[in-house]
Amino acid sequence: MKKSLSSLGLNQIAQIDLINQDELKAEYILELIDYGFLPGTEVEVLQKYLSQNKIVVQIGRTRLSLRMNDAMHIQVNTNEN
Repeated sequence: MKKSLSSLGLNQIAQIDLINQDELKAEYILELIDYGFLPGTEVEVLQKYLSQNKIVVQIGRTRLSLRMNDAMHIQVNTNEN
């Protein structure tokens, strides 16, 4: 099932599908790619800080904090039906 990264629950794992290039700046997209946000790569949600509009994810051995508004534009696939 396709979802946005921001909609995943805690400890949920999904595979990166695509980054919406129309909504994010090119420099930011390149930075995400450098961190490993590539199609098929697994990403896990570690924390959500809704009061700060942040989500903490792990991709490979790297942990990142993203703005929820940016995570909305990263599409992932889950194994849910």
